[in-house]
Amino acid sequence: MPQYSQHALDRMSQRGIRKAWVESCLKNAEVVVEPAKGLRQFMTTIADGRRIKVVVDADKDIVVTVMWQ
Repeated sequence: MPQYSQHALDRMSQRGIRKAWVESCLKNAEVVVEPAKGLRQFMTTIADGRRIKVVVDADKDIVVTVMWQ
């Protein structure tokens, strides 16, 4: 189970994103992007057809934010 920053938990609450969806995205990502600054982005489509993006600090192994695509 990943660790979550307070920012990520706040955004998940505001956006109605469940932890189960975040964990599924991390395990079954359709796209993984590694931009600068050690942040890794995971993207996938959840069961209802919406796309989710999870941003992880690769160095600290912590979810920093979550959003709808």
